Amino acid sequence: MKTGLMNIYAYNKKMDFLFFTFTEDNLLIRLLKSNGDVDGKLLFLNINAEMLEWVEELFNHYLKHSTLVIDI
Repeated sequence: MKTGLMNIYAYNKKMDFLFFTFTEDNLLIRLLKSNGDVDGKLLFLNINAEMLEWVEELFNHYLKHSTLVIDI
């Protein structure tokens, strides 16, 4: 965190996934089971330009409602 190479944000509302990250070509997401437990599987998808737009909108939605973690 101190290097400035990445930022970590906390989202304090219910989500159906633990985290997701994406690049211009790929989406990586860790889903939650219906009971809220972490699913042991990672979902990795190659994405196209249309999906990238949707993923960016999803990311911006959660980012807008999240708090930057500045200390642990």
